[in-house]
Amino acid sequence: MNRLMATLLVLSATLFSCFGLAWAQNVKVDAQQTQLLLAASSTDTLQKELDQAGALGFRPIMGTTRGNGEIVLLLERDRKTGEKFQLRLIATNATGTFQKEISDAALQGFRASPRTFLNKSNEIVVVMERAANRPQRYEYKILGTNQTSTLESEWVVATSQAYKAAAVITRTEVMLLMEREATK
Repeated sequence: MNRLMATLLVLSATLFSCFGLAWAQNVKVDAQQTQLLLAASSTDTLQKELDQAGALGFRPIMGTTRGNGEIVLLLERDRKTGEKFQLRLIATNATGTFQKEISDAALQGFRASPRTFLNKSNEIVVVMERAANRPQRYEYKILGTNQTSTLESEWVVATSQAYKAAAVITRTEVMLLMEREATK
């Protein structure tokens, strides 16, 4: 009997923790609500919450990171338009991988939300959004260096290629997110 009780107790605790985790990832909003704050340390959890928030019409306006590795995002929606968004969180440690992932997302119609370009414990992060009724495409270039004079030179070159500075962060180097309208 004790073994059966122990098994039932473990099973109950497991089910409770699974349901508790799923509940914590559900974005709950009032029909009249126009502002939403999301906060998570796990990028997987945050992506799930962004998926739900975008489907409810929310889009990111800005973000920050906390010392504990948590990403905090402020989102808003315009209830009058009823517009829905697909939101994608790009997060990686390697600059080259980040360049590839942000470029791939841009080819799919996503645009970076510049005020969400963040350094999360040396991980490069940005939230990208895509709305169905906006056909404009963008291209991105990441400039990163320890030398400010080199960054300035690269910035001037990128500007001559029609890129505009969108956001800047610091890690071990200064990183500049550049954006331009796609020519295709």
